[in-house]
Amino acid sequence: MEIRQEVWNGIVVVSPVGPLDDKAAAALEKHLYWLQGEGYRRIVVDLQFVGSMRRSGVNVLVALRERVREDVGQLVLCSAGHAVTDALADAGMLGIFTLESSRDRAIQIVARA
Repeated sequence: MEIRQEVWNGIVVVSPVGPLDDKAAAALEKHLYWLQGEGYRRIVVDLQFVGSMRRSGVNVLVALRERVREDVGQLVLCSAGHAVTDALADAGMLGIFTLESSRDRAIQIVARA
């Protein structure tokens, strides 16, 4: 899995590319932990390029949400396709996330936090 990253005024936008299976979820989790260790507290996860997501991917996002909340940060997911939103819904986790349709809107929300 490729993980793209951009920083906008202290907001980090992480864009995983490819299916979010068990191996990719582990790589994403490691990257997200590293970002938090570097001090990033305002995070957008752009899911536009994730075609499918297994339960392990859902678990990584849920764990990230909890860590960001503990750090008094802000997390917004964006640009998720049907397969990703279905995976979140099937796990009963869709409602716990702020999910925006566009990256720009997600960045605006995180910037206001």
